[in-house]
Amino acid sequence: MSTTTTTTLTKPASQVPSSSSSQISSLINSAHGDQVPLDKVQYHVQTPYGRGLTLRTRPSTGIREIQLVDWQPPPVTTAQSTTTTSASSPADAVREIPKAAAATPSTRAPPKFTKPTMLYSSVQFPSVPPTVGDYVMTPYGRGQVQAIRSNDDDNHSIHEVLISSWRLAHRSRVTCYLQSNVLQVMRPPKLYERTIYEKVEYALEQKAQATTYFQQHDYDKALERYATAIEAVKYTQHSTQSDNVVRADLLLVLITCSNNAATCATHVPGQAKSALQLAQNADRLLQALHDKGSTSKVRKVLAQPPHNLSDVKLFGQFRIKSCLLQAKAQIQLHNAEEALTQCQQARELLLQTQEQQQTQEQQTQQQHSLTPDAELAQLVKTTPPQITTLSKKAKELQHQIKQREKKRAQAMFGGGNRKKTTQSSPKTEANSETTTTTTASRPLPNESATTTATAASPNSPSSPTQRRVSFSDTVQQREIAHRDDVEAYQEEVAWYQDVDFLIGVSLFGGAALVAALGTAALVFRGKK
Repeated sequence: MSTTTTTTLTKPASQVPSSSSSQISSLINSAHGDQVPLDKVQYHVQTPYGRGLTLRTRPSTGIREIQLVDWQPPPVTTAQSTTTTSASSPADAVREIPKAAAATPSTRAPPKFTKPTMLYSSVQFPSVPPTVGDYVMTPYGRGQVQAIRSNDDDNHSIHEVLISSWRLAHRSRVTCYLQSNVLQVMRPPKLYERTIYEKVEYALEQKAQATTYFQQHDYDKALERYATAIEAVKYTQHSTQSDNVVRADLLLVLITCSNNAATCATHVPGQAKSALQLAQNADRLLQALHDKGSTSKVRKVLAQPPHNLSDVKLFGQFRIKSCLLQAKAQIQLHNAEEALTQCQQARELLLQTQEQQQTQEQQTQQQHSLTPDAELAQLVKTTPPQITTLSKKAKELQHQIKQREKKRAQAMFGGGNRKKTTQSSPKTEANSETTTTTTASRPLPNESATTTATAASPNSPSSPTQRRVSFSDTVQQREIAHRDDVEAYQEEVAWYQDVDFLIGVSLFGGAALVAALGTAALVFRGKK
């Protein structure tokens, strides 16, 4: 029985004429049909041209479309000299052509081989030999090769394959020991092609890598890994294969990765909104689980090994962590009121957790396991300082926001906040009771430039001695009084915000206008 193998070499568009390209494509489509979907399971096969990957199979003719992966080009020969090249790619072979041959017009250009992409054949090529880490299709489902036990005969080597497409009850994995003749190496499944078990495993692998980056304080990479884990299981659609165990694993991955990703986002500049959204997602999931009540099957699975998550851990530590992360993100977003609200909610959750624990102990009338008590003690010890710190930061932010709004209002409506401008400070009053020496800027007639004035005591029956001071001394004393009053000098008032200055300018302008009008009237009367 003879078989026919058709090989098509695809050349770049610059080398293949448009008419030839259209003829080839029409020939392939007419012979094999077009718009054939890709195979769901694509195998790696061994062809005469090297390793290939089956993309699709024509149902009408049985011809398989194989993408060549390790195809090697034939040796390149030139017109001047025959040269055998061991180039690994057609581009390398073209670069090794002598420049003299390419520059000679009479010399025929050497053939330029390009790497073919497709092989169309109806032959059932064998699978490539499996190696450790390859995904293989077994008679029992899809799995991954974990180890190979070599024998004298390679065809009878035993391969240890861990089945990943399904599980036994209670997360039990299945390991098969198979020979290579029943294994077919396949392309690694993409994320959307994996089962819900494989998605959870992939998310846990990403979470473990993110934890390593977080411990190294590499928050950018940790956030990226946590986000990948969340996206892997975020849009998972449950089916009949989804039991309560896998639902519990899925929920736990979403809650922990969301909280951890929010923690990383608070350390990355510009990721405050992402941190807030991630913490809110974890809070919503925990709230929904809490609303299901103690009869929830998923909640019971989480309380069993290997998780052993008590209510103190779930609705105490995890949810309080979500509230504190929301408060921290709100502070970074300059939302002081929302941050204080989250801090208050964290306090209420802590009190509720303590009350629920005490109620459970009173109802059961027996000592619970040591794990919830230790978790509760740790929670009570570590949570209040965190709440206090965040509340303090939120109040400081709130005060800064109020001060900023106050400045904006003063700038908009005018009027400085000058306090105690007419009153002297305590230090000035104390200085007035002692002997002061003032120096006049302009000496008056029959008086010296320096005048010594002694102020009388308030309890003295004699009247206080009158003293003459210059304008500069008055201004200097007034400035000293204002410097002593800290509140009056917290903000500098511009000239256009000073009410006294504006009133003075108005009065001066009015007087000048009246004088000008009077002068004009007198001049006009004199002319008449």
